Amino acid sequence: MEYTIHLSAAPVDVDRVREALEDIDPSAIVDLAQNGRDLRVSANLLDRELFGALERAGHPADAVRVTRLPSVCCGSCSG
Repeated sequence: MEYTIHLSAAPVDVDRVREALEDIDPSAIVDLAQNGRDLRVSANLLDRELFGALERAGHPADAVRVTRLPSVCCGSCSG
């Protein structure tokens, strides 16, 4: 799944968020959008796992706004 995550609490420690997500999905990709407040996440996890990882990284659910992006998967990788 791909997500855009707006965090109302600054500063954003991208490495800390990445580490929390990698505990669930070692191939998770996290980066900071140009505006400096939104994270872009690509990871194989459930929404509740995402919120749990964000909370462990210091961004509790009440300070987070998540937008799940539509899949861009064409399906050819898995047959």
